[in-house]
Amino acid sequence: MNPEDFKLCWMDLETTGLHAGYDEILEVGVVLTRGPDLREVFRQSWVIKQVGPLTMDSYVLEMHAKNGLLLELQGGVELKLVEQEIVKALEMNGFVKPMLAGSSVGFDRSFIALGMPDLREALHYRNYDVRTLRTFYEAVVGMDVLPAAAEKKAAHRALQDLDEALDAARTIYSQVNEWFGKLNSPAPVMSLRPSPFAPRVDFTGGAGRSGF
Repeated sequence: MNPEDFKLCWMDLETTGLHAGYDEILEVGVVLTRGPDLREVFRQSWVIKQVGPLTMDSYVLEMHAKNGLLLELQGGVELKLVEQEIVKALEMNGFVKPMLAGSSVGFDRSFIALGMPDLREALHYRNYDVRTLRTFYEAVVGMDVLPAAAEKKAAHRALQDLDEALDAARTIYSQVNEWFGKLNSPAPVMSLRPSPFAPRVDFTGGAGRSGF
């Protein structure tokens, strides 16, 4: 694969709960990246307009009140318009069937499948899941790729959560590049200068003693 063909559609959804069948999408964040080094070409987030009263448990209510998301809902945008904007961004940047990327991205895909069917069709069926990469990295290296203090600096807002996932993915990419660089580096060149005490080979018929 040409490295420039490695295109990812990073998404994070903030919701009223964990169940796509009856919970609502409150915020959508999107970042488009190109190449294995994850160069950013597009970034946007939208707060989603709600058409009725919201139901959420006390934990989610407190979380979204604390991070300011609930206060922004009145000025939100209809989900269908957001879906159209994302599909347009994919087309304008030449992203044809990119993989969906993020952290625990199966959660986001379940809401996309039900709430944004046109976007679902514009995405590849494969996922690029940073949570899986981090779990594997921790198993191999013995520590998480990001210090615990670096996680969730701005709790549960779409673009901030995507930045955390991108930081982890870029760090893993950098580490893998470094490891492969060491594996592929040439071995130290050893001197081929013969020892004066090494046996001298007589190619006409045997080995003779070295002279002094």
